[in-house]
Amino acid sequence: MTVRLLWWLLWLPLTALTEERQSQLGYLYIVAAEGNASGGHVAVQFDDAVYHFQHHDGGLIRLHRDSVRDFEYRYRFLENRDIHASWLTVAPDAFARLRERFESRYQIQRLQFGLAGLLAQEAVWLTAMAGGQPVPLDLAGAGLFFDALAGADRPPPVREPVLARLARNLGTAVLDARIRAVETALRQLRPVAWEAARFVSDDPDFVPPAPYAFSERYQDLLTLRLALQALRQARPLRPGVLQTPIAAAFRLTPGVRTALCGFHAALEERIARLVRASQPDSGAALAILLARLIAVSRSCDSGYLAFLDRFEPDAQALAPERVNPDPAFWRPLLQRERAHLVSVLERLTDGGVDGVRYAGLEVAANRYHELSRALVSGTPIRLFGIGALPDRPLRAPLVVTMAVPSSQLRHRLEEVRRAHRHWRSSLRQLYRYDLLSRNCVTEALRTLGVKVRMARGDFIPFRSALAVARHYPVRERRLLLSYRHGRLRQRYHEAPAWRVYLQEFNTLTSTLYRPNGEDSAFLFFTDDVFWSRPLYGGINIGVDLALAGAGLMTLPFDRGSLLQRSVRGLFSGLVELGFGNIRKGSYLYLPPEPPLLSSP
Repeated sequence: MTVRLLWWLLWLPLTALTEERQSQLGYLYIVAAEGNASGGHVAVQFDDAVYHFQHHDGGLIRLHRDSVRDFEYRYRFLENRDIHASWLTVAPDAFARLRERFESRYQIQRLQFGLAGLLAQEAVWLTAMAGGQPVPLDLAGAGLFFDALAGADRPPPVREPVLARLARNLGTAVLDARIRAVETALRQLRPVAWEAARFVSDDPDFVPPAPYAFSERYQDLLTLRLALQALRQARPLRPGVLQTPIAAAFRLTPGVRTALCGFHAALEERIARLVRASQPDSGAALAILLARLIAVSRSCDSGYLAFLDRFEPDAQALAPERVNPDPAFWRPLLQRERAHLVSVLERLTDGGVDGVRYAGLEVAANRYHELSRALVSGTPIRLFGIGALPDRPLRAPLVVTMAVPSSQLRHRLEEVRRAHRHWRSSLRQLYRYDLLSRNCVTEALRTLGVKVRMARGDFIPFRSALAVARHYPVRERRLLLSYRHGRLRQRYHEAPAWRVYLQEFNTLTSTLYRPNGEDSAFLFFTDDVFWSRPLYGGINIGVDLALAGAGLMTLPFDRGSLLQRSVRGLFSGLVELGFGNIRKGSYLYLPPEPPLLSSP
């Protein structure tokens, strides 16, 4: 079946809202730079959402959707690229149809590629089981209470009073019965059949009906069992999960404290409903609610905000001095994050606390606490990586055994392998990347309904806006300057041009850029000059050749980091010799600013 009809029914309310205000449709060209989309990139903006196609490993091209803020922050700020925006004039009904087309395609691709990932996971599991090897578990939420499966059945040495009281109220007999029911379901679980013929299609709207995969259902049931055990055993949270800072910014006013305590009762009610339900995939939600109940209870008791750590386990941590050693860089950011946290707390007294508001409070508290902790202690700081949910996973190997003949297990394995091959072949046919005929530009234009004329170079990012202008009236064009270009323009208004140029044209004396390990090595900026670009590029090549020699000497010590940066710099220097530029210099972190794309 197709999912377009279902998505259209879901989209109708959004369409009505869109027509009530002036719609904003923009075509965005992002200039070339080192790294991803080095030849340039394009995107289509609908109000507060940006859609763009990207090339993925495996030779496929996929549609992505980002918020305006996240998209602009990544490309204009961190990647330091100019954005050329063309604002288009379309009728409200045409705008709604176009946005529905992009959103529908995005949602369908999510299902299609999600199914490919599920088939791959199922094949990995059945292969391991057939060989008597452990399968890789990834149990969302279970890591809040457990660090390993071993010993999960043993009661903890110290019980969590909040969960102990809740377990008594729900009834230990009820919890024991639910745990036994889940364990019975786990024992009775068997690999499901996969009809490979269903996974062959050339219809871009087609998503084949898939069974509840064994690997998915097993992990769901195991997560549910662990969450129920955490409640039954009154298990405390793992170390590091609960943050309990004692600082003025986290002190609760009487009104906020009352609001949070009221949320405590709502959490208990939701937990009770999940415990009584028979949904096998409710384990992660139950674990998160239990953890939040502990955090809210601690906040009510202490008068200070306690909250769950929302950062992903693999979130990158950077030393503050590596990002910027100047304290003046960090002070305004710290003040802004504190003000935001205080504002979020104050709003809780107006209308109470619900799940959405509490999630926003968690994010604000995590950002301020992480920043203040790192700046005070000098330890590495996690600037990115706050998860959509505080669902810390438990990742562990497990040997799964069952009373199934090995021949039946091998048969199911062959079925899922065939289904996976067929579906991957279908996806390659639908979304195979081609540098000229199917890239980020051609797919964006075709989804917009614009004819791609190869002879005119419509497939080239910097020429594609002309193709859009042939099809849609352009009411306004704007150049959104990159972070460095914007700051340079500001500096030129504040100081003599010669002084600004001499300070900022190179990486040694620049106040706007600090070299980092992500960029190629270079000395002179060439993105804001033209006639002198080959000269600067030649000097940059000389610098890269010298650094390449040094990189050979340091190869055993830096794992080739300097050598790789210098080799990449040689390529960028060759581009500069031909009056081109892809080297801008990027940033590990910058304070976010309001996106200009939100207000043409």
